[in-house]
Amino acid sequence: PGARAGALKGVRVLSRGAPPRGPSAAVEAWIRGRLAARYGERLAPLAVALVIGDRREIDPDLTDAFTLTGTLHLLAVSGLHVGFLAALLSAALSFGRISPAARAGWTTLALAGYTSLVGAAPSVVRASVMAGLALASRAGEREVSPWQWWGAAACGMLAWRPEDAFDLGF
Repeated sequence: PGARAGALKGVRVLSRGAPPRGPSAAVEAWIRGRLAARYGERLAPLAVALVIGDRREIDPDLTDAFTLTGTLHLLAVSGLHVGFLAALLSAALSFGRISPAARAGWTTLALAGYTSLVGAAPSVVRASVMAGLALASRAGEREVSPWQWWGAAACGMLAWRPEDAFDLGF
């Protein structure tokens, strides 16, 4: 009821802004190279979108198809990506018999790098801060509610970039 059916014409979804510079550019180039070698010319742009959120090289018609089917969020880096990355890194570091505090520190540092690489969207920043706080509280053997991680992340983000309050990803 009240919904409209039809096609979008002449509408393009915004893609990520300017490419990164400095060390992030080298990391992104390495990621792109590995994905191109693994998935080939045809699927590499889709893999790049899934890993670092850059949809610039995807065929616009394919992006429109994702938009029309309501699945465009699959091509956007979000907190889910950060959660998977944090879990994988922390698990991998645990096999090296690294202390929980060092594991939390290295994982948080890697998450900060990934957040920078993908453009620091509010949802990614929030998830990275929350993951870092979760790892730190667990390493310190403290019982902390996830709501406290969320609140700390929200307050920190608003102090750093107040305009994030108006972003849907916030």
